[in-house]
Amino acid sequence: MSIVRTQSPKNRAKSRANRAKASLIATLALASTLAHALSPEIDFNPPAYVDEMPSKEFLPAPAQAGSLFGQGDRPLFADRRAMRPNDLITINIDESSNASLSSSKDYTSTSGGAVNAPVLGYNGTDEQAAKDTQDLNNQTNYTLQKTADNSNFKGSGQQSRNDALKFSITARILKVLENGNYFVYGHNEVLIDGEKRLVTISGVIRPYDIERDNSISSKFIADSKIAYTSIGAIGQTNHKKDGTKAVEDEFPF
Repeated sequence: MSIVRTQSPKNRAKSRANRAKASLIATLALASTLAHALSPEIDFNPPAYVDEMPSKEFLPAPAQAGSLFGQGDRPLFADRRAMRPNDLITINIDESSNASLSSSKDYTSTSGGAVNAPVLGYNGTDEQAAKDTQDLNNQTNYTLQKTADNSNFKGSGQQSRNDALKFSITARILKVLENGNYFVYGHNEVLIDGEKRLVTISGVIRPYDIERDNSISSKFIADSKIAYTSIGAIGQTNHKKDGTKAVEDEFPF
């Protein structure tokens, strides 16, 4: 004798609710993962040529007997501008951009038609051959017809934005290239009332563009990469939620 256990309607409803809840949690987790994966990011690693180019060799200056000026890396009357690895330099970032883009597309397509089978003709006097030819024509007397097909598409988009970024950040020389240029990297974090601001910059500069006060403008940085990020309640208001963004990105229609 076998015993069959059945769930009560209340338990079955509770089980379905738990499965639905677990499915919703899994969907939201996947949506959040996709949203983070699709978020734009900047790779601040040095360009390939920076890694491939050898570092500049620094040879100690020969001692000069009887010199009135001090010896060492930083004598009294030496140039105070950054020139060696791990030296610091101030970067004055002043970037702005204005962009306006609009596009429209209108597409219409109409197709249709018919194809008739060829007819075989007999010009001889043999009645049987003429009859066979007519029978063959009767068997192949079909018309291939394509129904009328209309397709329409119309879309348009417009974007206009103005961006401005102006502040100063202290960066560090990570590598002095063989040709004398510097690869610099700087990172700054500021936390004010629960709002976190992150600024990161990297690029290649020439020592000749460094001012006497050991500063340089961002317009003189080659291969520059600048990221300004705000994390907090205020920053979140400028972005869509992860679930909404993931659904919109993956929605096929």
